[in-house]
Amino acid sequence: MKNSKQINLELVFDPSKSVFDYLDMMYDCSNFESARSEYKFVKKGINKLRKKRDRQNETTKHYTVERNRLNEEVRAKINEVRKLISLRNLENLQVKKLKKKRDNLTNEMRIMKANPPLFNQKKWDELVESHQESHKEVQNAAQDAQSSHEEVVKKNQLIDELRSGAESSHKQLKGSKKKADNFHNILVVFLERKNELADKINASEEE
Repeated sequence: MKNSKQINLELVFDPSKSVFDYLDMMYDCSNFESARSEYKFVKKGINKLRKKRDRQNETTKHYTVERNRLNEEVRAKINEVRKLISLRNLENLQVKKLKKKRDNLTNEMRIMKANPPLFNQKKWDELVESHQESHKEVQNAAQDAQSSHEEVVKKNQLIDELRSGAESSHKQLKGSKKKADNFHNILVVFLERKNELADKINASEEE
């Protein structure tokens, strides 16, 4: 009798193969003394194939759930990124506005400094103070925008990783489904033979 490793490697559905070919692969037997003897092995094969198919279907289900979970995370992260990009754009606009305000103050200071007759110490002190405050506002706004940008980059990297995981799960899902379908197709061959044998046995008992 062949071990389970050999069975997994060899049991591949082939329309040209009969139930006897599969029984030979699974149990090293294809010649039977009677229909009842064959029926016994066919039932045994059905139980084994059904278990294999069902286990493979569970594996497929696991990969399906994992793929769907990862795709859902991707969608959620994409929405987060869109919101962050909107926030970053608003923050960048704020930086531009604050820079313009600071530049205007800088120009006022240059004009006053270049025209001694127009120089007013009190006004100058106010301009210096306003310029310093404006510069701090620009720095803070730029820092906020940079922080939002870094968060966008970080989340985009996470999205790439999640997508890669989802693609991997989908690939494993397809492979697992193919294996499950393979076992199911062979199982159908066994079920058909079981029905044929059952009819044959019943007919012989009625004679």
